[in-house]
Amino acid sequence: MNRIGENTNFGDGDGAASLDQEIRELLQHAGPRPKVPDEHLVKIKEAARAEWEQLVSEQKTSASIRALWVHRTAFAVAAALVMALGAGWWWLSRSGPVALETVAVVQTVHGEVRADGGTFEPGASLVEGSVISTKTGPTGPSLLAVRLSNGHSVRLDSDSRVRLLSGAALDLIEGAVYVDSGAAHVAHAASAAGSSVEITTVFGAVRDIGTQFEVRIQDGGAATLRLRVREGVVSVSRGAETHSAEAGQELTVDTRGAVEVGTVSRHGSEWDWAIEAAPGLEIEGLRLQEYLDWLTRETGIQARYSDSGVGESAGDIELFGSIEGLSPIQSVDAVLPSTGLDYQLAGHDLLIGSRPGV
Repeated sequence: MNRIGENTNFGDGDGAASLDQEIRELLQHAGPRPKVPDEHLVKIKEAARAEWEQLVSEQKTSASIRALWVHRTAFAVAAALVMALGAGWWWLSRSGPVALETVAVVQTVHGEVRADGGTFEPGASLVEGSVISTKTGPTGPSLLAVRLSNGHSVRLDSDSRVRLLSGAALDLIEGAVYVDSGAAHVAHAASAAGSSVEITTVFGAVRDIGTQFEVRIQDGGAATLRLRVREGVVSVSRGAETHSAEAGQELTVDTRGAVEVGTVSRHGSEWDWAIEAAPGLEIEGLRLQEYLDWLTRETGIQARYSDSGVGESAGDIELFGSIEGLSPIQSVDAVLPSTGLDYQLAGHDLLIGSRPGV
């Protein structure tokens, strides 16, 4: 076989036959592969022949060495294109469609929540690159809770939009998200331990260290990023600068990078939407103390016992049933009556004692 550009006859008589022979030999040397569809091969050969014929015509009017070199180079490019397209078809047929990685699972949905234009239900899987949006509708605000593949609980407030970048990172486009990265009741707590989540925004990147926090983009007046921390430590990085906020602190960053630090209550109405969006707890088979630990983490409600004996019994009382569809605060009146204990919810104190006459 002649190599491209060597001893090739470019005359009028057998030029087309020589081109066909070159193409056949190149394809034979490309190795095993699926056949290129005939209609595509015909178009490729026609394009290469048209290029060859044009250059032959130019060669007749010019005997310069440069014209001949340009012609042979163009022929080599056309032949290489045939080979590349054949290899491309072979590779695509072998590799098949690329499967995107699942990075989150939907836990709870309140109202209408959309992902990439479609709606979904609890249990749905979300892949990397998914865009999720929540809107206030005719029935009120929409809220969402998802579990990232690294174990973190992420909740979206109404009128928010995020893009899932991975199982440990997301891009907050608008609105607010709440992250709980260390809940003891989480089924994936082992995978969440020692890991963190990153939230990118136009104001900078937010990273946590085992904590509960809210990140909100505020558009009223001058746009700002607001970070509120309930537990742990969270940092905001913008260029070479990094600022941190601890539990009970609020940090705001504007578009110029100016930072202000204030205080925020760790429990109160500021967190109501995140509590409402909280994923439910499977109480069947749990001990009362495990339920109370979950309740405290989600709401700030503290269990207080009338005496030490009652407190010790909380670790022995087994729970049955379900609190599906109830918010953490609503669940109190569903769980405690079945324990045989007396209780009273006063603000953020849950007073538990022996039932009179028992």
